[in-house]
Amino acid sequence: MKLVIPVSLAALGLGALVSVDAQGIQEVVVTAGKAVGTETHSQTVKFGDLDLSKSEGQKALLSRIRGAAGEVCAPRPETNDTKGTTAYKKCLGDAVNGAVAKVGNPGLTALAK
Repeated sequence: MKLVIPVSLAALGLGALVSVDAQGIQEVVVTAGKAVGTETHSQTVKFGDLDLSKSEGQKALLSRIRGAAGEVCAPRPETNDTKGTTAYKKCLGDAVNGAVAKVGNPGLTALAK
């Protein structure tokens, strides 16, 4: 049995989905909307192969989540685009924080801060 839990981060339409099965959480969907009313981008991050009770597993998952956030928040703005850079950083932070919160692992949450 699989349960998908949608979450919305209202301000920019950002959020995450988590898939749960009998063995526990196995994947998280990292999602980012560029602005209210625009196209939403998402990417699934699977982590059934990681042991989240160990710091190595937590670090690996955080790296995967950050990579997915970079993809869904792309394109990265030019360095001289201050407004675009600010929005991009907010998108990354919101996407990562939303996914980490949905995984619900205290070690991962502490590592992400």
